[in-house]
Amino acid sequence: MSITYRPEIDGLRAISVMLVIFNHLGWSVFSGGFIGVDVFFVISGYLITSIVYKEILAGEFSFTGFYKRRVLRLAPAYFIVLIAVTIASIVVMLPAEILNYFKSVAYSTAFMANFYMWREVGGYFGSNADVIPLLHLWSLAVEEQFYIFWPFVLLLLVKCFRKPFIFPLLLVGLIFSIAISEYGVKHYISASYYLMPTRIFELMIGAILIFLPKVTFGRITSMLLSLIGLCLIFFTAVTYKSDMYFPGLAAVLPCLGAALILQFSDSRINVVGRLLSTPAMVRIGKLSYPAYLWHWPIIAFINIYEIVINWQVGGLIIIATLFLSQITYSYIEKPIQNLKKYSSMKVIGFGFLMPALALFSFSAYAKSEKGWPQRFSKSLDMKSEALLSFPNVIRGRCNEGNVENPMPPDQCVLGIKNRPVDFLLVGDSHANHFTGMLDVMAKDAGLRGYDITQSNTIFLPDTQSFYEVNGAKVEMERFALRNKILVKKIRDTHYKAVILGAAFTEHYNGGNFEVLGGNIASRKVFEIKLAQAISLIQDAGSIAVIINDTPELGSIHADCTLKNERFSRSDNCDVNLHDQLKNAGAWNAVLNRLVQKYPKLMIIDPTKVICDQERCVSQIDGIPLYGKGSHLNQIGSELVGHKYISQFGNPLLPLVN
Repeated sequence: MSITYRPEIDGLRAISVMLVIFNHLGWSVFSGGFIGVDVFFVISGYLITSIVYKEILAGEFSFTGFYKRRVLRLAPAYFIVLIAVTIASIVVMLPAEILNYFKSVAYSTAFMANFYMWREVGGYFGSNADVIPLLHLWSLAVEEQFYIFWPFVLLLLVKCFRKPFIFPLLLVGLIFSIAISEYGVKHYISASYYLMPTRIFELMIGAILIFLPKVTFGRITSMLLSLIGLCLIFFTAVTYKSDMYFPGLAAVLPCLGAALILQFSDSRINVVGRLLSTPAMVRIGKLSYPAYLWHWPIIAFINIYEIVINWQVGGLIIIATLFLSQITYSYIEKPIQNLKKYSSMKVIGFGFLMPALALFSFSAYAKSEKGWPQRFSKSLDMKSEALLSFPNVIRGRCNEGNVENPMPPDQCVLGIKNRPVDFLLVGDSHANHFTGMLDVMAKDAGLRGYDITQSNTIFLPDTQSFYEVNGAKVEMERFALRNKILVKKIRDTHYKAVILGAAFTEHYNGGNFEVLGGNIASRKVFEIKLAQAISLIQDAGSIAVIINDTPELGSIHADCTLKNERFSRSDNCDVNLHDQLKNAGAWNAVLNRLVQKYPKLMIIDPTKVICDQERCVSQIDGIPLYGKGSHLNQIGSELVGHKYISQFGNPLLPLVN
C-alpha cells in the first residue's frame, strides 16, 4: 500500500543531503551540516510509519512484504556502491588499509556499520575518519536496525490500543528516548553518536506525526510553522559545531524543524511547500539516497591523496556525485522496481542474501591474502600498519568507557598480567596514546599497570572544564565526574604510582578551567589543581609521575613520510625544535616549578627520544610515530618505549620492590 505522494518531502530530502555534502566538503559555513542525517531520520520514521500503519489498519501488512520493499528500495544502490568502492579500494589502498576496509565491508553488508565505526573509529570526527570510504553507512545501519523492530511495535500498539491512546504512549516513549540520548552523550560519547538507542527518538519524532490529534490550522499559521521548521534546520546547520555534545537535546531542534515541515508544508497552499516542490529540489530529492551513498567515498579517496578540497574541487565532487546518482537512479533503482511482481523470498534471497554472501566471502578472502601486500613495498606496508594502529581502538573502553564506572583492572592491563596492580594511568587521549610506551616499560620492569583514561579529561581534582558552543560557555560534565571517581580510587587503593598523562601544552595554552565559585584565570587554576593532584597522590602513599607532552605536529600530517615515499614527494615531516620549545614554553615553566615544589615527582619525557638539538621527528627507524593529529599511534608509542629504555634506562624501575 502506498501513500499520497508529496513533492515537498523530496525537497526536504534535497536540503538534507546537500547539507551533509556541504559539511563533508569542509565548507565552514555549514559546520553543522551533519544534522542533515537527523532530518533524514525524521523523514524515514514518518514515511515508514505512514505505510505500515495504513497496511495494518487495512489488514494487508506482512513482515515479508515489508522487508521485500526495503530490499527493493535500499539494496540495489547500496550493493552497487559497495562493489564500486571495493574495486577502487583494492587499487588505491595499502594492505593494512585494505584489511580495515574489508572489515568495514563485512559490518556494512550486515547493516551494522554503526558498530564498526563506533569501535574502530571512535568518533564521527575522530581518528582517520576522513579517509574511511564507508564511514557514512553508519546512518543506514541505524535505520535498518530501527526497521527490524518498529513494525512489531506498531502492530502491537494497533492491536492493543485505540488510536487516541497510541499518541500519548509514543509521546512517553519519545521523551524517554530523548532522555536516554542526552544521558548517553554525557557518558558514552562515541557510542551515542553511532548507536540506535540514542538515535531512535529522531525516527520516532517522524513516526509520532502520524498519530497527532487532528487540529486544523489556517493557511497563514501553517506557513509560519513550516517556515519556522525550515529556519530551525538552517540555523542548526550553520551554528552547530563538530565538538558539541550530539545527538541528545541538541538534535531535537533540527528534528523538530523537519517535523514542522512534514506536518505543515504543502506544495499547494504555502510558500515553503512550493519552494520545496520546485523541479530542481524534487529532482535532487529523488537522487538523495544514491547521492548520500556516492558522495563520501569520493571525498574519502580524495582525502587519501591529500587533494585540497577548495571551492573548485568541491564543485567537481558535487557534479560527480549527482552524475553517478542519476545513473544509479535511472539504471538501477527505477528498473529494479519491476521485480515487485516476484515473491518476497526471491527478492530477499537474490536481492540481499546472495550479494551479501558474496561480499562476506570476498572480505574473508582479502583477509586470507593479508591485503595483497605484494602490491607495495615492505616499507610502505610497515608505515601503513603503524599509522592505522590507534591506541584508543586497541584499548577500547579503557579509554572511552562509562565515565562514572570505568572498566575494571583485569580488562585494562598494562605490562604483566599475573600480579597486583602497581600503577594507575589517568588523563586524556594523550595519556591513552602513551599506553604502548608504558606497556613496554612495565613488561621490561615486571610491573602491572591499569589505565582508565578519558578524552579531554586531564586529572585536575575539584575542577570544572568548559567549552564554547555558539559563543556560549558549556560545562564538560564528564570532566568533573571522572575526576571525582579518580580521587576516590587513588585515596582508597594506594597504588605504588599514579601516572598523569595529557596534552598538557594544549590544555595550559587553550583550556578553560574553573573552580566552583572562584574567579581565577584558567592557567592559574590549571597549575594550582595540578599541584593539588600531585599532593593528593603523594598523600595516598603513591609516587606521582608526569609524562611530558609529545611535540605537536602542527601543519604536518602524521602520514607525511608515507606520502613522501608513496608519491615521490619531499615534504618536510619534522617539527623545528625552536618552534616546539616556543609552543611548550609556558607549560615547561609550570613543569619546572612543580619539580622544584615536589622533589619526589617523577618525570618521563618522551621528547628526549623524539627530539634532538634541531628538530623533533615524526618517524623513527622508518616507522611513523603519530596517528591522528599529535597523537602517537600504538606501534610508534611502543617504539618510543623501546628507544627510551635503550637510551636512558627504564624510568619505572624505581617502582620495583
